[in-house]
Amino acid sequence: MLVKLEYHVRSSALVDELWPIDLEGLHIDWHTTGGLIDKVTVQVRAKTGDHPPTMTESDDPAVAANINLGVFAQLDVIERRLRAIQGLLTPFMLLEIDFDSLNIVWIAETEEEEKSLTVTSFSRKRIPSLAEQPSAMSFDYFVRAMIVAPQIEEREAALNFIRRGRSDLAREQYIEAYYDFFFYLETLFAPGLSKSAEVKKRLRGSSRIRKVLPDVRQDMKVPLSKIFNGHRLINMTDEDLLDHLVDVRGSLHHHSLRKPGVWHPDRQHEFEAETRLLHTLVSALAMGDILPLLYTEEVTDAMMETAVEADAVVQILGEIVLTGVAEPVTVLLRGLGTAVTNEAIDQAHQKLRNIIEQRQMVQTVKMIRILSADRNQVYAVYERQNTVAG
Repeated sequence: MLVKLEYHVRSSALVDELWPIDLEGLHIDWHTTGGLIDKVTVQVRAKTGDHPPTMTESDDPAVAANINLGVFAQLDVIERRLRAIQGLLTPFMLLEIDFDSLNIVWIAETEEEEKSLTVTSFSRKRIPSLAEQPSAMSFDYFVRAMIVAPQIEEREAALNFIRRGRSDLAREQYIEAYYDFFFYLETLFAPGLSKSAEVKKRLRGSSRIRKVLPDVRQDMKVPLSKIFNGHRLINMTDEDLLDHLVDVRGSLHHHSLRKPGVWHPDRQHEFEAETRLLHTLVSALAMGDILPLLYTEEVTDAMMETAVEADAVVQILGEIVLTGVAEPVTVLLRGLGTAVTNEAIDQAHQKLRNIIEQRQMVQTVKMIRILSADRNQVYAVYERQNTVAG
């Protein structure tokens, strides 16, 4: 039985001729499109203990079939060889073999092997577990940031470490992202310190870090459960977790070929769990610094002034209907923007609820209505839901 591995390649190598190579039992073939190398295949004979994937019928009506992916013990050896080839060519060209995407084909050499094959090939492709997706953001954040920016210009470099880290995270460059996030931590809590013991002592002794760690653990409990090594991080004590983050920094900073299991620049995903947890930690710390600056009365007033100057203020009418009262309590609200959005309606609703609580009207509220200032359009109606104890 033969096994054929197919990998996509990104390269700057234009070749006018190429031929298959047989070395130490490996049959290696490079492929081109328009002369540009874009694929490599490796064919090898299966060894004792290797077996192809199988597919059997499932007893569960909800499951179409049971698939066993088989065993191919030579995969790691072959990929190490390909990484070595890739490294040797680095000074001459760009050559990146996509080890995360692989097609494995099992090729029968006899009729008996042909009959035993229920699945002849399968592909693997690693999908980012927590890729950052676009999310709706209010322009409010941008306006407040522009107003506050002069206050933090001396500290912006630290915040931009987080920005760079998020960019690396989106590209699945977990090692680079880890460095970025750790630089933020180091800048704030262990500036200028290089010895791991000193950095660990500073991090453990920070009340700010201790304060946010419970929320960080809670936020990352489910996401980390889906990532390699994630469970171990969540179950660590605060001290062990902070020490581990420092140790990872040290391990990345000092690379030795003589060290067993030393990290490899192509195996970025092995650091995904630590990087995502560190990202959540530094984001929580940064948020603790930023929110008190963005959401002050002075900043809100300045923001409203810019909106008025730009004619970007909408008026919304809120009505609080009370049981036994003929006329509703009417409140004229102002919102940012050039049109009434769902966010503006939600904010108006929250303001009205705050008024209800402040004026102790909770027990008598029958309905809340949100309308246009001229009353020609009803944006939302919230009715009280009565419950009967039984």
